[in-house]
Amino acid sequence: MNYLFENLAEMNGMTDQVVATDMLITAKAGVKDLAVAITETASPEVRNILRSHLDTAILFT
Repeated sequence: MNYLFENLAEMNGMTDQVVATDMLITAKAGVKDLAVAITETASPEVRNILRSHLDTAILFT
């Protein structure tokens, strides 16, 4: 039954690509958002925490 739905929706073979693309877009947006937050933060403590999160996000990407 699943095979029928996948063929009707033309999803056969595209699922992995869609998931990978979504993960990449989300990771890139997170890196961009953290970089913007670092430039807009006035507190050195918060900036250091955000920088640590940015480093982790870059390693993930």
